[in-house]
Amino acid sequence: MEATPFSIQVGQIQDGEQMRRILMWFADFRENDLERIKHQPIFLPDGTTRALSFFSDVTVAPGEAEQRREDLRPVVVLTARLNNRDLGSAISEIQQQLTQKLNLPKGYTIAYGGAYAQQQSFHELLLVLMMASLFVFGVFMFLFKEWLLSLLLLFISVMGISGSVIALYLTGIPLNVSSYTGIIMIVGILAENAIFTVNEYRFNIKNGGEVDQAVLPYF
Repeated sequence: MEATPFSIQVGQIQDGEQMRRILMWFADFRENDLERIKHQPIFLPDGTTRALSFFSDVTVAPGEAEQRREDLRPVVVLTARLNNRDLGSAISEIQQQLTQKLNLPKGYTIAYGGAYAQQQSFHELLLVLMMASLFVFGVFMFLFKEWLLSLLLLFISVMGISGSVIALYLTGIPLNVSSYTGIIMIVGILAENAIFTVNEYRFNIKNGGEVDQAVLPYF
């Protein structure tokens, strides 16, 4: 049977503003013992090997208990990495298994973070974008009182999002919370410009100007 690699965190090292984990990888975690670790070969620059005990003393040190808190409550953090699975189906299966097989005591809760939490944030931002578009349409209707014109201006405002998405794709920037927030702001900015443009156009037409003259200042 082929051995499956395991890893444990043995320390941390600072890399700029981030803390990088130091992982120890080995194949047979359950079969490892102190003597075997002492005889682990270490490669030298000339290609020869020496046992780990030649360079250092290998001893077993008791672990240090570390208690993490969030919102003044003790927190236990479990991390995992997905291989050949999509996030949605994996989270659904984990939630189903925990619901069926894990009985949490009173006061204990489970929260899912990481990429799943970011995905949930995208869903909330999508709702914000839809509500913002609805409010923009309400402003158009309040100012112009015309269904067709309001729908047309809303369509133009929403179409501005496509340019932002194309720009993100061409520059290789993934869609994140910051860019999503910027897209929502673009809808409002385009809506504001549309209001001023329509009002100026109608003012010029009302004062006897031609269509070409009324539109010309904006080109």
